[in-house]
Order: sequence, then C-alpha cells, then structure tokens
Amino acid sequence: MWGHIYPPIPLRHQGVVLRNTTTNTRVPRADNSHTILGKNINNIDWTAVVMYNNPIIPGFNPDPSIIRVKNDFFLVTSSFEYFPGAPIYHSTDLIRWTLIGHALTRRSQIHIQTPEPGGGVWATTLRYHDGVYYIIAASFERYRPQDDDRVWPRGFYVKTENIWDSGSWSDPVFFDQVGFDQDVLYLSSTYRKLNRTPNANLKDFAIHIATIDLASGTSTSEPKLIRESTSGVSEGSHIFKRGKYYYLFTAEGGTESGHCEWVSRSETGPFGPWEVGPNNPLWRNGINDEVQNTGHADLVEDAQGRWWAVLLGVRPVRKDGYWEESVFGNFAHSLLGLCCRTNSIATVTIGRETFLIPVEWKDDWPIFNRGKKISLQSDTPHLYEYQHPVAWRDDFSSPELQLGWFGFKEVNGTSSETQWIGEVQNSTMTQSPPVGAPFTGMMLGLYAFGERQRCLLPADFGYAEFR
Repeated sequence: MWGHIYPPIPLRHQGVVLRNTTTNTRVPRADNSHTILGKNINNIDWTAVVMYNNPIIPGFNPDPSIIRVKNDFFLVTSSFEYFPGAPIYHSTDLIRWTLIGHALTRRSQIHIQTPEPGGGVWATTLRYHDGVYYIIAASFERYRPQDDDRVWPRGFYVKTENIWDSGSWSDPVFFDQVGFDQDVLYLSSTYRKLNRTPNANLKDFAIHIATIDLASGTSTSEPKLIRESTSGVSEGSHIFKRGKYYYLFTAEGGTESGHCEWVSRSETGPFGPWEVGPNNPLWRNGINDEVQNTGHADLVEDAQGRWWAVLLGVRPVRKDGYWEESVFGNFAHSLLGLCCRTNSIATVTIGRETFLIPVEWKDDWPIFNRGKKISLQSDTPHLYEYQHPVAWRDDFSSPELQLGWFGFKEVNGTSSETQWIGEVQNSTMTQSPPVGAPFTGMMLGLYAFGERQRCLLPADFGYAEFR
C-alpha cells in the first residue's frame, strides 16, 4: 500500500512582536498587559507587528478553497490521483489548521482507475449555502499533456450538512458541461475554447459560464466565454459578490513559473461585461524568489470584516547558489522511520502548498498582500506566529488508518529491520514522469504486494514515523 502523510498541525506559539516606529526595533511582548519586560509602554509610540509564517498548510496541499461559517474556517485542497479525495481542514484563526476528514471516501463517489500522474481530482472548490456544504470538482481519467491528449471530464459536486463527518458526503451530481476548476455561484469552469487562437501554440484554456439547475446539474443556458488570457491559460475561476460588483478571480499563465492571479469586475452580473483590474497581475513572484509558482487564489471574509486570500506556492531548494529545477515541489529535509516485517520504501517531497495573505480594498479593487511578493514570513496586527512541527507517528493500533494517510499503490520486497531513509537529491525526487505531470510532488510510501497475484504475506508494519 502507498500512503501520503498530511503533516499534523499541533503548533507552537512564538509570541507577539512590537515595533518602535522611530528606531524600527522590535521587542517581544511577554503578555497582553501594557508592559514590555516590566516597563510601561503607554506613553511610547509603538505599533503592534505580528509575524506569521507561510505556508499555513505545508506539504502537498494545492489549489486551496476556503469558506467561513460563523467562527469556523474550512478549507479543501486538490487530491489528484490519490484516494481518499478532497482533504478538508478546519481552523478558527487562519493559522492553526487541522485535517478533519475527506469528502470523497467511497467508490460510488469517485473511482480512479490507473490515471497518469497529475490526473484524478483537480481544483476542488468549497462553498456553503443555507446549511449545506458543497465541494465541486472534476476528475481526469486520462491526462497526457505531452501529446496534448486529454479526456475532458464532467464536473460534479458532493454535499453534506455535517462537514465533520466524512461518511456523510453525498454521491456526486454531475454537470452536463465538461471542464475543470468549477465554481457554482453560476457554473464557471475551464476548458479549451471552441475557436482556437490562429497561428499560435497555446493551450487556449479559458473561463466559460452558464446557469444550472443545481439539483440535476443540468445547464439552463448556453455557456459563454467570459475570460481568456494571452498566455493561453485562464483557469481556477472564483466569482464573488461584494457591494455592487461581481468579481472574477482567475489563475493565469499555467501553474509553473508563469503562474499569477488576475481580477476583473462587473456591475451587471456574472455574464459580464467584465472590466479588467488596473493592477494585474495582483502580485508576481519570479524564478529567483524564495516562493515561486504562486496563484490559484480563493478569498474569505473573517468575522471582523477583514479579507484574506489563500493560494498555492512552492518552496524550491537552493543549492550551490542556484535554485534546483523543480516546477511543482521539492524534497523535505526530514527523516522517515519505518518498523515493519515486510518491504518498506520512503520518499518525501513538499509539493505545492497553501499560503495565506491579507486582502485590502481600494476604489472597489482588491489589493493582495499590499502589492508585494509572497514570502515565507509576513506581518499583520491580526495574526500570530507558529512554527510547524514535523513529528508524526502512526502505530497502527486502530483497524482504520488515522487521518493523514492518503492514497494506495503496491510494490514488493522484504525486510525485518527498522530503516531510516534520509535526504535524497531534490532533482531525483522531482523528475517529471514520461506521461502526465508531477502536480503532487513525491509521496511517502509503504508497500507490499505479490507478483501478478494477491499478496500471500500481507504487510505487517509496526509503526510509521515522520520526524
């Protein structure tokens, strides 16, 4: 069997920082009183500056989509070719996130049969309306971009009234429109535009929109193309209503080094006409930054009326003064301990991760991260700093795998000793597959199987440990 471990998030508080606006120095505040290290600060010009760390959900957690229900935040990320699908996280403060379950846990919902790497469930979107939670997704059963060979999937949604219960999610309702990266204020989705760009080698992925009957998934209007990009890729669409405007957010340039986020708005409605924002892209991280490939954003408003965006990014490895070539992820410099009585192999990469940035509004246009690049540490008076521990252990004491295992595959071999698998070259772990795409990074795996027959000696693992 093969398992991917989502990192646990029992995190450690690092404290608050104050900044002297005259000398630009920082002093840690010991508590919430009006003193710093015993000195009264009521008469000093201090501005609270709290640092928080990105990513907020490390490891393979791409394409984040977020909602708030009362004081609870919920977030879902893509799962691609792995099962169970659509991992769901919970937080009350946007910093500390806990994996609480998955939306796609049975074959009647999703039955992925040997897809290429990068196939499977793409770009899940999470929404809430009238007491019901919805997760919208699409699943590629054939994905071979090397030959421009794709079977376009029909999108679908599953729903529940109890997001805490993984078994409560419904069987899927399929849309009659093909595409991926769907959202359902109206059915906005991405697929190749019908009238291709002449004399250009572009993917021509564009945003289309239609009205639908939600109960049946049937379209009730003709799809309309509402956004295309000169890069040839416009995807990841999310539509919001704020004040008098509808806002269309799109991920453009592809999910590699050209990845970025654009915004348009309309006073008329989701069918447009759309006015393109004055400061697109909303930010841009480049190939020399510590965080790269950033984009695919979703927005949420907290209970105090502040807006935030979650998005994906990668942390490439810097070696000998250069960034190692890694489009979708890199190796996590951690160790995995396996105590087992059959075969064991372990590899880990970080992959595309979930980042958080503040959003402000000026002249009814959003400003992401104050217009700055996405970094590994940011400051805000509204959050706090946590360090993500990397320790995790499963002693397999329950008949069910604990939350964090993800996906199943098979390999052979035998061993009776504890094995520690250390650092492996990033370039080795992130080589592109000959077919498909490495959207997920490299996974941790435990394996056991028979040669063209069932395994007569099932795997009997004592524990798995990540540290």
